[in-house]
Amino acid sequence: MNTDRDGVGGRRWVRVNNGRAPLFLSGLFYFAVALLLTSSALDLGFLRLDIPASGGSEPLNAWGFLAATVVAAVVWPLLRWSRDGGRFTKLASVVFVAAVTLLLSVGGWAAIVLEAMVTVHIVFAFGLRFALGYVVALAVTSFGISWWYRGSVAIAVIETAISVVFALWAIAMAKVLQSEQRQAEQTRRLLAERTEAHEELRRYAARVKELTVSEERARMSREMHDSVGHYLTVISLGLRNAQRYREAGVGDAWAEVAQARQLTTEALEETRRWVKALRPLALEDRAGPAAMAALAESFSGFEVDFQAGDGLPELDENVELLLYRSLQEGLANVARHSGATRVTVRLSGDERSVRLSITDDGRGADPDRADGFGLAGLRQRAEAAGGTVATSRPDTGGFTLTIEAPTAPRPAMAS
Repeated sequence: MNTDRDGVGGRRWVRVNNGRAPLFLSGLFYFAVALLLTSSALDLGFLRLDIPASGGSEPLNAWGFLAATVVAAVVWPLLRWSRDGGRFTKLASVVFVAAVTLLLSVGGWAAIVLEAMVTVHIVFAFGLRFALGYVVALAVTSFGISWWYRGSVAIAVIETAISVVFALWAIAMAKVLQSEQRQAEQTRRLLAERTEAHEELRRYAARVKELTVSEERARMSREMHDSVGHYLTVISLGLRNAQRYREAGVGDAWAEVAQARQLTTEALEETRRWVKALRPLALEDRAGPAAMAALAESFSGFEVDFQAGDGLPELDENVELLLYRSLQEGLANVARHSGATRVTVRLSGDERSVRLSITDDGRGADPDRADGFGLAGLRQRAEAAGGTVATSRPDTGGFTLTIEAPTAPRPAMAS
């Protein structure tokens, strides 16, 4: 996840970036450096304005201040704003502190700003205790320089107090920045963990779906084995009887052969139905109502009237698979048990739920014993999705199977 594009990265102006100073501190620092360089240029006569020179410093002192300013500006990009820096970065920090401390003798707001920059940097690079020690050393140094130049203890105390207040304010600001930095790092870590968890859930969901499909196919394969095996057993017995009748000269031999041939045709049709049922939806190049309509058309031996209502919502793939398998199971039961000539299938729904009903005009099973026709597994699958399976026998005869489920499955099923 790119936090810069999500708005979190926009805070890099107030955040340490890869061990480098926050951008707003860098801007403030170089603004102060520009003021000091301008002041030094005026003192050395490099610039001439219609206003008096900034402090009338001696040329030797002016050159020293200029050198300290340049050193501070050069070292600034090398500073490491974290406590994991190596010897080189620690040395750069010491040089930076020394250069800025020398600039304190210049006075003015630019020097105070640089002093605040030093204090903030020490908090990040060395910790709070070093920063407090620096404030003490700063107070002593500031008092000495001010007393030396001003010749007044009162003025020295006032200027020292101003420097100390700014330094303490800088420490407080540094702690706020550190707190924000920790929260940002924690946020990035949580976002990374969330992304990883989502990826893991997606992999888990794909695996569960694969296992669910495999389990469904295994169940259907067992039913196919039982169904086709029954046909083959009867065919085998019929052919044995035909052989015995032929050897005994009984005229019923050809009747047994004809029955075996009929059963062979039925077994072949049954096998074809199961092969279609086991075929993945992706190979049909259809989805939703289109796939269900194609499935309904694949059954022979009875007429199927399939209609899908208008305004059906887009279904979750797990709910879609539930409806597809329900239609498959219902039509297979019609073909095996009911002796129906016509089946009516209706698919309807709204944003909250979807409903599938399968009604035939066959013999009609007892609704209380319907689970014996392979509907127990279908009922469990529907309940796992938060849906229901209902069976009934209409007054006009036949049998009705109704499946109702939410448009989106329960989290447990979706995962």
